[in-house]
Formats: sequence, structure tokens, C-alpha cells
Amino acid sequence: MRKWLIGIGAAGFVFVGLGVVYRDPLLFAVINLLITPSHSFDQAAPPIEPDYSRLDHWAALPGRQDWADRVPVGNFIDSQEKASVDVFFLHPTTYVSAESWNQSLNDNSTNLRTDQFVMQGQASVFNGCCRVYAPRYRQATLYSFFDISGSGEQALALAYRDAREAFRYYLTYFNKGRPFLVAGHSQGSHHLDKLLAEEIAGTPLANQMVAAYPIGYEINGDNGIPVCE
Repeated sequence: MRKWLIGIGAAGFVFVGLGVVYRDPLLFAVINLLITPSHSFDQAAPPIEPDYSRLDHWAALPGRQDWADRVPVGNFIDSQEKASVDVFFLHPTTYVSAESWNQSLNDNSTNLRTDQFVMQGQASVFNGCCRVYAPRYRQATLYSFFDISGSGEQALALAYRDAREAFRYYLTYFNKGRPFLVAGHSQGSHHLDKLLAEEIAGTPLANQMVAAYPIGYEINGDNGIPVCE
């Protein structure tokens, strides 16, 4: 059953990718029909907000077994137990659905894609140097990035609020004054750019932060954190 769910999700991403690559108007029209929510953001209640005191509202945490613990074959070691640095990681879009503008954290098929594709393939690269903290959040559905009605913008704003709350929870209950990295990909980097500007730049956290890696999304340089040279 899990393989079937992953296969359906992967097929959806491939289909969307074909539309982007070939820029075929008919294919774009079909994709829009499949992934565009039929209602506006304001016409439906958002999913229940996360409770970051719950371990299942985190995709990765040190001290427990999860997909961010994976290492490649060879002389690689998961060093989280002894790491002196943390990484706060915001995952990319894994929710491609017309059912809602934002993912419910009870959506197990989307959580499975996040875990097996992103935690294993992206967040795990940090486990050799850092303790990995990766929250689940009510990510905006993929169409939000193409929407011009305002609903997509609202969905992304809701997702950012979760990311911000997860970061604040991490600082309060997990960090304990340790140096940290922040990292993200795609939608995660979109939220990370705002998080850097609002929560880190111009605060003592800027000195505590080792580096930021907002990968896979355009960053305009206005977040108050200088680019590494």
C-alpha cells in the first residue's frame, strides 16, 4: 500500500514536471485542472494547526529513528548523537492536491513522501555534522505558486506561520544555546527567507547561526543576512 501511494505521488510530480519542461499549453491546462483547488482559501477552514510538543508533528528529530538518519553506503556515519551543532530544516513542497490549499498533518501519504523522499534524500545530508530538526507544517499545495487570485498567497502565509512557530519551539525547548544552521529547499526556502528576515537578522541569533542554506528558491538578498564570500 505504501509503495502504491508513493507511486501515485511520484507520478503526479512527473506529470507536473513534464508540463514545466515542455511548456505545452494543453498539458498545462490539464495539470491546472488536476491540482487547482475548486474553492478559494477563505471558503474552507484550514487544517488543524500543528502542536510541536507532539513528536509526530516533526518529520525528523535527533534521538529517535527516522528517515533523516539514513547514510549512503560506505564510510558515512550518522553523528547526530555527538554533534555540537543543530540544523533546522524546512522541507520543500510534497503536497500536490486540489482538495485543500494547505496540507493536513494527518495526510499520511504526503507525510510518507516527505519522509522517504525529502528526509532521506535531503535532510539526511546534515546528520554527519548536526542534529536534524525538521518540522511538519501545513505546507501550501503546489498550485499556490501559480495562483493569481490571492488564495495561494494566503496558503503560503499560513504555511510560514507554522514554520515560524516550529522554529520558536525549537529555540525554546531543543536548542539550549547551541550553534545552529538553517536549511530548506523550494517552498521551505521561501519560508526560510522570511524567517531569516523576521526572526534572526539583527538579533543575537544571527551570531549563534553558523550558516543558512535556502536552496532551490530565488532569494533577493533583502533578508538582512549577508551572502558568504
